[in-house]
Amino acid sequence: MAQVIGQEAFDCSSNNGTFGADIPATCTAMVVFYSGYDGGGTSSLDSMTVDTAGFVRGTTGTGGGSDYYGYAYLLSPTTGAEDLTWTASFFAQEGCGMIVYLNEVDLDNFLRDNDVDFRSSQGTLTTTVLSDTDDLVISQLVAYIADPVTTATGQTEFMSNDTTGLNMRQDGFEVDEPGATDTSPTGTSNYGSLVSLAIRNEAAAGVPFLPFFSKRDNVLLRM
Repeated sequence: MAQVIGQEAFDCSSNNGTFGADIPATCTAMVVFYSGYDGGGTSSLDSMTVDTAGFVRGTTGTGGGSDYYGYAYLLSPTTGAEDLTWTASFFAQEGCGMIVYLNEVDLDNFLRDNDVDFRSSQGTLTTTVLSDTDDLVISQLVAYIADPVTTATGQTEFMSNDTTGLNMRQDGFEVDEPGATDTSPTGTSNYGSLVSLAIRNEAAAGVPFLPFFSKRDNVLLRM
């Protein structure tokens, strides 16, 4: 089954940055969530790489005029000690990032759905993603002012309040039982963001073709 096998938090409070990632040997895909604020201007993630391999940049959002949040992912990354590098036009004041290492995911059809939400005041954030029962649904919840709290039942944290030396707080969590229709990861945050992904499970291996050889006719029969 698709699963989280590790995670790291990093400070992404600069437009051009590098983080020394420790990618597990069994990792087959990695997701990077990011969130923060720049005090003004237009937000965009221009590039992100590991060992020269470029990430797929996913949905991003903005809130409060200059806040930003989103995700990117890389399939079949080089494992071991590798630099995660990025260029952006928004990481200017404070930004926090979360790397989630995965395995047993569908590399041919990785992402099923995604959703983002943002609040500029205390309250509940909700995302809705289509998911199958064997999908992996993961989220990053960030608060810019106070600790985020995952309030919905049926969610398990895999990273809790890792500040990476910033005033910001972030939680990473996954939904325990993804549904066949939609799943709604939920959290409470004071001025922050919620980004959720539904990731497909590794496709079942096909049944191998086994030819049948008839000695009587000396003919290879396709069954």
